[in-house]
Amino acid sequence: MRRPSLAEARRGSVLAEYVKGSGVHAIVVYPWRRDLRLCLGRREPKGRWARPHLEHGGQLVKSGGWWYAQHTTSTLRRFTIQHVLYHEVGHHVDRLSQRSRSRAKTHRTEEFADQFAILCRKTGTHVINRLERATSGP
Repeated sequence: MRRPSLAEARRGSVLAEYVKGSGVHAIVVYPWRRDLRLCLGRREPKGRWARPHLEHGGQLVKSGGWWYAQHTTSTLRRFTIQHVLYHEVGHHVDRLSQRSRSRAKTHRTEEFADQFAILCRKTGTHVINRLERATSGP
């Protein structure tokens, strides 16, 4: 398992990763920056980089020449469960099915993981609703 570089950690550009080794499969979810921003790069994000944030209530903001996805605690919870977690589970399913093994197929594996996250969105909504009911009190 790799540790995010200092630059990645400062920008908050690493969300999670699926790792495998010595017979162990794991999903590592990294902490977010305190300001709830995720760095998306210097160019305005479009398509698969912007869509998940916008769909889960995040906003795109430009600051200091960098583009960020800005979230609230609520939108971050939804984004993390409905997109990040299920995206990484999609990588696990993809690898177990031995659909793809080479780095040359990165685009296809990312697309598979994105589609898996979309298919699991309803389950994610159910999980979030239960969490919100459990934490809201009687």
